[in-house]
Amino acid sequence: MKNLLYTGKKIKKTKARTIILEEINKIKSHPTAYEMFEIVKQRLPRVSLGTVYRNLDILSEHGLVLKLKMNDAQMHYDGRTDEHYHIQCVKCGKTEDIPLEMLKDIDTAVRDKTSYRILYHTISFYGLCTGCAEEDVSGKGKKV
Repeated sequence: MKNLLYTGKKIKKTKARTIILEEINKIKSHPTAYEMFEIVKQRLPRVSLGTVYRNLDILSEHGLVLKLKMNDAQMHYDGRTDEHYHIQCVKCGKTEDIPLEMLKDIDTAVRDKTSYRILYHTISFYGLCTGCAEEDVSGKGKKV
Protein backbone atom coordinates (compact mmCIF):
# COMPACT_ATOMS: atom_id res chain seq x y z
CA MET A 1 0.00 0.00 0.00
CA LYS A 2 3.05 2.26 0.05
CA ASN A 3 2.83 5.20 -2.37
CA LEU A 4 -0.93 4.91 -2.84
CA LEU A 5 -2.24 7.96 -1.05
CA TYR A 6 -2.70 11.62 -1.88
CA THR A 7 -4.62 13.32 0.93
CA GLY A 8 -6.65 10.20 1.67
CA LYS A 9 -7.38 9.25 -1.96
CA LYS A 10 -6.26 5.78 -3.08
CA ILE A 11 -4.25 6.58 -6.14
CA LYS A 12 -0.78 5.43 -7.13
CA LYS A 13 1.80 8.08 -6.31
CA THR A 14 4.11 8.62 -9.30
CA LYS A 15 6.78 11.25 -9.84
CA ALA A 16 4.90 12.87 -12.74
CA ARG A 17 1.60 12.89 -10.83
CA THR A 18 3.25 14.39 -7.75
CA ILE A 19 4.90 17.18 -9.78
CA ILE A 20 1.68 17.94 -11.68
CA LEU A 21 -0.24 18.21 -8.41
CA GLU A 22 2.44 20.37 -6.78
CA GLU A 23 2.60 22.72 -9.77
CA ILE A 24 -1.15 23.13 -10.27
CA ASN A 25 -1.52 23.91 -6.56
CA LYS A 26 1.12 26.67 -6.82
CA ILE A 27 -0.65 28.68 -9.50
CA LYS A 28 -3.83 30.73 -9.41
CA SER A 29 -4.51 30.50 -13.13
CA HIS A 30 -6.55 27.73 -14.69
CA PRO A 31 -4.14 26.18 -17.18
CA THR A 32 -4.89 23.93 -20.11
CA ALA A 33 -3.18 20.53 -20.28
CA TYR A 34 -0.63 21.97 -22.70
CA GLU A 35 0.15 24.86 -20.36
CA MET A 36 0.60 22.33 -17.53
CA PHE A 37 2.88 20.31 -19.81
CA GLU A 38 5.07 23.39 -20.35
CA ILE A 39 5.26 23.98 -16.58
CA VAL A 40 5.92 20.33 -15.65
CA LYS A 41 8.50 19.95 -18.41
CA GLN A 42 10.76 22.41 -16.55
CA ARG A 43 10.98 19.98 -13.62
CA LEU A 44 10.60 16.75 -15.57
CA PRO A 45 12.18 17.34 -19.01
CA ARG A 46 11.33 13.89 -20.43
CA VAL A 47 7.62 14.05 -19.59
CA SER A 48 5.26 13.65 -22.54
CA LEU A 49 2.12 15.65 -23.25
CA GLY A 50 0.15 12.39 -23.12
CA THR A 51 1.44 11.70 -19.60
CA VAL A 52 0.28 15.13 -18.45
CA TYR A 53 -3.17 14.67 -20.05
CA ARG A 54 -3.56 11.19 -18.54
CA ASN A 55 -2.51 12.31 -15.07
CA LEU A 56 -4.72 15.39 -15.10
CA ASP A 57 -7.66 13.11 -15.95
CA ILE A 58 -6.75 10.71 -13.12
CA LEU A 59 -6.31 13.56 -10.64
CA SER A 60 -9.66 15.06 -11.65
CA GLU A 61 -11.43 11.67 -11.42
CA HIS A 62 -10.17 11.39 -7.83
CA GLY A 63 -11.21 14.95 -6.91
CA LEU A 64 -7.67 16.29 -6.52
CA VAL A 65 -8.05 18.86 -9.33
CA LEU A 66 -11.09 20.31 -11.06
CA LYS A 67 -11.59 19.91 -14.79
CA LEU A 68 -13.32 22.99 -16.20
CA LYS A 69 -15.15 23.26 -19.48
CA MET A 70 -15.18 26.95 -20.21
CA ASN A 71 -16.24 28.96 -23.26
CA ASP A 72 -13.16 28.09 -25.31
CA ALA A 73 -12.51 24.70 -26.90
CA GLN A 74 -9.94 23.51 -24.35
CA MET A 75 -10.36 21.98 -20.91
CA HIS A 76 -8.86 23.99 -18.06
CA TYR A 77 -7.67 22.60 -14.74
CA ASP A 78 -7.94 24.07 -11.27
CA GLY A 79 -5.98 23.04 -8.20
CA ARG A 80 -8.65 24.58 -6.00
CA THR A 81 -11.27 21.85 -5.49
CA ASP A 82 -13.78 23.57 -3.19
CA GLU A 83 -17.02 24.83 -4.71
CA HIS A 84 -16.49 28.21 -6.37
CA TYR A 85 -17.39 30.17 -9.48
CA HIS A 86 -15.23 31.19 -12.44
CA ILE A 87 -15.03 34.06 -14.87
CA GLN A 88 -13.36 33.90 -18.28
CA CYS A 89 -12.24 36.65 -20.64
CA VAL A 90 -13.87 36.07 -24.02
CA LYS A 91 -10.94 37.74 -25.77
CA CYS A 92 -7.74 36.28 -24.23
CA GLY A 93 -9.20 33.24 -22.45
CA LYS A 94 -7.88 34.17 -18.99
CA THR A 95 -9.89 32.28 -16.37
CA GLU A 96 -10.11 33.32 -12.73
CA ASP A 97 -11.88 32.36 -9.51
CA ILE A 98 -14.67 34.64 -8.31
CA PRO A 99 -14.53 35.44 -4.59
CA LEU A 100 -18.27 34.90 -4.15
CA GLU A 101 -20.05 32.54 -1.79
CA MET A 102 -21.91 29.71 -3.54
CA LEU A 103 -25.59 30.44 -4.05
CA LYS A 104 -27.26 27.59 -2.15
CA ASP A 105 -30.80 28.98 -2.50
CA ILE A 106 -30.60 28.42 -6.25
CA ASP A 107 -30.36 24.64 -5.69
CA THR A 108 -33.61 24.69 -3.73
CA ALA A 109 -35.36 26.89 -6.29
CA VAL A 110 -34.36 24.62 -9.17
CA ARG A 111 -35.34 21.49 -7.21
CA ASP A 112 -38.74 22.98 -6.41
CA LYS A 113 -39.38 23.90 -10.08
CA THR A 114 -38.14 20.62 -11.58
CA SER A 115 -38.45 17.93 -8.87
CA TYR A 116 -34.81 16.98 -9.55
CA ARG A 117 -32.53 16.04 -6.69
CA ILE A 118 -29.81 18.66 -7.18
CA LEU A 119 -26.28 17.31 -6.68
CA TYR A 120 -24.36 20.46 -7.52
CA HIS A 121 -24.38 23.43 -9.85
CA THR A 122 -21.87 25.45 -11.79
CA ILE A 123 -22.15 29.00 -12.97
CA SER A 124 -19.54 30.57 -15.20
CA PHE A 125 -19.33 34.21 -16.13
CA TYR A 126 -17.85 35.66 -19.31
CA GLY A 127 -16.60 39.15 -20.04
CA LEU A 128 -13.47 41.16 -20.76
CA CYS A 129 -10.55 41.11 -18.32
CA THR A 130 -9.05 44.48 -17.32
CA GLY A 131 -6.26 44.27 -19.92
CA CYS A 132 -8.57 43.35 -22.79
CA ALA A 133 -11.18 45.93 -21.75
CA GLU A 134 -8.51 48.66 -21.76
CA GLU A 135 -7.36 47.60 -25.25
CA ASP A 136 -10.97 47.56 -26.39
CA VAL A 137 -11.62 51.11 -25.11
CA SER A 138 -8.34 52.51 -26.48
CA GLY A 139 -9.06 51.04 -29.90
CA LYS A 140 -5.77 49.09 -29.99
CA GLY A 141 -7.39 45.66 -29.98
CA LYS A 142 -10.04 43.98 -32.07
CA LYS A 143 -13.61 44.44 -31.00
CA VAL A 144 -15.16 41.34 -29.48
